[in-house]
Amino acid sequence: MPRVAPWLLASLAVAGCGGTVSERSGPATRVDRADRVVTGEVRSPDARSRLLRGPGLWRCETHGRVELRVSPDGLASLSLGGGLIAQVYGERALINRACTSLRPAELPPFRAPRGVAGESHLSCSVPRRVLVDLRDGDLTVRETGGRFLLGAAVNPDHLVAAGYWRTSCSLDPSAQ
Repeated sequence: MPRVAPWLLASLAVAGCGGTVSERSGPATRVDRADRVVTGEVRSPDARSRLLRGPGLWRCETHGRVELRVSPDGLASLSLGGGLIAQVYGERALINRACTSLRPAELPPFRAPRGVAGESHLSCSVPRRVLVDLRDGDLTVRETGGRFLLGAAVNPDHLVAAGYWRTSCSLDPSAQ
């Protein structure tokens, strides 16, 4: 008979000390998933993120003032009190989960009375509810009725990134 080290026997004896079978819970039950319907939000791998992919039209709550930053390389960020509402860069659009998705709607064309090419930082007064349009690679903010308030032309098809506004905005001169 082969010799077994005493420490091996002792470790095997200790490993089985999980309690008696009667103390353990009953046998595992099988869950039949064939008739279950699962509904809910499909989340990204990082479900903790406040942003989700969001090309389209959205309704967002504000506190009456937003900031729009446009970088020279075409990144546009709309924020509220330091928290991001929306961001667009190239073909990728992100929106805050707190905003509500709306059905695509045709919005009236606009001609912004003010604009600045290149890098800009706008701080603007807006209504408490706004539409955020992230279609076509640009970021546009409108009143819920569709009237243009401010926006960023950052689609790669534009010659240069630019910020535009109609409402009462202040332009941060240090951003230029």
